[in-house]
Amino acid sequence: MSATPKTTPLMQQYFDIKSQYQDAIVLFQVGDFYELFFQDAQTVASFLGITLTARGTHDGSPIPLCGFPLHNAQHHIAKLVKGNLKVVVCDQLEEATPGKMVARGVTRVLTPGTLLAQEFLDEKSST
Repeated sequence: MSATPKTTPLMQQYFDIKSQYQDAIVLFQVGDFYELFFQDAQTVASFLGITLTARGTHDGSPIPLCGFPLHNAQHHIAKLVKGNLKVVVCDQLEEATPGKMVARGVTRVLTPGTLLAQEFLDEKSST
């Protein structure tokens, strides 16, 4: 999946991140939501039982899209990781400014092992 000449700046950012994490589900913050595109959207919509829709087109085909609000993120991320999926969280790194592209970057990479490690740390800290 590569960018085409008509790729929007937002989708170019997504392609740049996704190219580095092809083996993972990429959660891409857009405002108050995490959005997923292409195969990630299809996988997550099916896995979580959420609506799959589309936004724009790429190579003449609709871009599959699903998403969920930031305030529900921990719940959904936990389900995905417990389902043995690697999850990459790409957050907005600054406030949105009209006419300017928002900087985004990977803030977390979560795997079943990282959840187990966190549970272990939580267990040890409570003793």
